[in-house]
Amino acid sequence: MLAGRMKAPRHVGAENISDAAFITSTQHRDLSCPMSSLQGYVDRRVELILQDGRVIIGILAGFDQKSNVVLSASKERVYSMDEGVEEIPLGLYLVKGDMIILIGELDEEIDQSTDLSTIRAEPLPPVRY
Repeated sequence: MLAGRMKAPRHVGAENISDAAFITSTQHRDLSCPMSSLQGYVDRRVELILQDGRVIIGILAGFDQKSNVVLSASKERVYSMDEGVEEIPLGLYLVKGDMIILIGELDEEIDQSTDLSTIRAEPLPPVRY
């Protein structure tokens, strides 16, 4: 029941607490409820992994109810076993929500201290359904 929502527990004598006051683990996985989970990432540096295997880094500038996101100062990281990580500047970038597999906040201190030219890794394969 990934897309379902759990109702707030009702106890005898409980005050009239709205269902919005309760956040469940189901709601955190619920793709139809992205607003609450993405709001905390606005104006922060994030990494997106897309269905086609691309890795995009940027500042989350905004999003909508369909999880479409706008990134500013974005770049694509291209991984290779032969060379270090290549970064391709993208600038202001719009990503359709249905292409996104993962959004995570980057620790800027760790990211800036990492020498990407020394990293060798296979590119991520596209997701197959």
